[in-house]
Amino acid sequence: MECGDALNAFYSTESLGLTYLSAYLDSLGSNFSHGANFATAGSTIRPQNTTISQSGCSPISLDVQFVQFSDFRRRSPNIREKGEIFEKLLPKEEDFSKALYTFDIGQNDLTAGYKLNLSTEQVKAYVPDVLRQFSNVIKRTCKSDKRTTLPPLHEMVGLSTTGLC
Repeated sequence: MECGDALNAFYSTESLGLTYLSAYLDSLGSNFSHGANFATAGSTIRPQNTTISQSGCSPISLDVQFVQFSDFRRRSPNIREKGEIFEKLLPKEEDFSKALYTFDIGQNDLTAGYKLNLSTEQVKAYVPDVLRQFSNVIKRTCKSDKRTTLPPLHEMVGLSTTGLC
């Protein structure tokens, strides 16, 4: 998340009186009753078959974020039934549609290719696959949650034509 995006999220959350979302990967003691953040810095849409030191990208690509969300969605009711603290930390079944779940990707799919010394033609060649994978996850998210999903509103430089002309 860029600084401007972080500030926008901070002020939007503050002005709406909302509680910040806990990171799913930092789950010990987290309260997920109002949603969860599945995003990681440096994420891509396409899974990277590299290490973070090779490509500079997170191994937690969009498909991994979606699997984490799906597992969380599927497992939460069973864990919540155990009672005690779990009732306070996990959403009720009827609250899932009211909660906020975030994924983030943007600005890394094309730069990962360039960092691996791919030519512009090689990078251009995988753009349709990036768009197909993005579309598939959005469709699966909408299908699984039966509600509207909105991708991040910041410019997804990783899908722009910057550097390709």
